[in-house]
Amino acid sequence: MQLNATSTNELLADVNIEPGTYEQVRLGISKVMVTDANGTREAKVPSGEMKIAGRVVVNENGTATALLDFILDESLHMTGSGEYILAPVIRLETRENAAVEVRSGNKLLISGGKLLASTKVGMDASGKVGVGIKIKPQQNVSIVSGRVTITEQVSAGGGGGY
Repeated sequence: MQLNATSTNELLADVNIEPGTYEQVRLGISKVMVTDANGTREAKVPSGEMKIAGRVVVNENGTATALLDFILDESLHMTGSGEYILAPVIRLETRENAAVEVRSGNKLLISGGKLLASTKVGMDASGKVGVGIKIKPQQNVSIVSGRVTITEQVSAGGGGGY
């Protein structure tokens, strides 16, 4: 939330990988902690891994970037009993031969290079990941026996019969 509020990017990993073309970015999520007015507690995640289709080209002596932008207002959900669920919605942008400047506090400035992928993917209650997939705001979520479930669909019209 702090990065979004200041429109900045932060370095998550700086690694050397073999030159080549990669077709997928994998993100492992081991634990998510949410702090609100009532304290800090763990959020349930439908799946601990996201596999995001998106081309990354690593050239010899070049810089490739994979920018992951969590869309928090579409990702974080609260159950009727006050438990948190994080079903990530992420925008992935990849570039080859980009210029990357790491500033103080691991803040990043990415410029230039060739844009290879720009996609937005999400996760549903079962952990399925893909374009156009997410827990929708009108869906009620709950945690039953340790699993995220959709308990009912709220009617958009809000009305019943007369």
